Amino acid sequence: LYTPSAYFLSRVLSELPKGFLPPIAALLISYWFWGLNDASYTNFFICWANYQCLYLASSGYSLVLTTILYDRKLILSIYAVGTDFLMLLSGFYVNLTSLPIAINFLQYFSCLKYAFTIAAINEFKDSKIMLATLPSSAESSKFILDTFDMNMDITESFLCQISLIFGTHLVAYLC
Repeated sequence: LYTPSAYFLSRVLSELPKGFLPPIAALLISYWFWGLNDASYTNFFICWANYQCLYLASSGYSLVLTTILYDRKLILSIYAVGTDFLMLLSGFYVNLTSLPIAINFLQYFSCLKYAFTIAAINEFKDSKIMLATLPSSAESSKFILDTFDMNMDITESFLCQISLIFGTHLVAYLC
C-alpha cells in the first residue's frame, strides 16, 4: 500500500490549506479593531506571518502529543497544563530574566515566546507611543522592549519558530 512516511507527509500537507484560514480570519477581524500599529501594511503581514507560525507550531505540539499518547482525556489534560507552562515561559506574565535557572532553558521550546517577541517588536518598534516619564516616543518604545527583555530581532524569532514547526513535526514523525 504505502509507507508511514508517505501517510504522515500527505496528512501534514493536506492540512496546510486548512491551517491558513483561522489565523487570517481572526487577524482580519481583530487587527484594526484592536488598534494595532498600522503605520504600514508590512506590520499587518508580519503579524499575519507570526499568527501563522504560531498556529503551525501549536499544531505541531498537538501532533507530538497525539502520536505519543492514545487516551483523549489524558491528551487534553496534558495540553492544558502544557499550554499554561508555555505561557509562563513566553515572557508575557513574568519577565524571563526572573525565571529560576532550573527551568530557564525551557523558554527556548516555547513557541509563544517567539510569537510574543515578534508581536511586541512589530507593535512597539518605531511606534509613536509616549510614556509620561520619558521625553520621546523612541525612548518609550526602547524602554518597553527592554522591560520585556526583547533582545531578539524579528528574523531570528521567525527562524526559531520555523525550526520549532519542523522540529515538532519531525518528533511526531519519529514517534
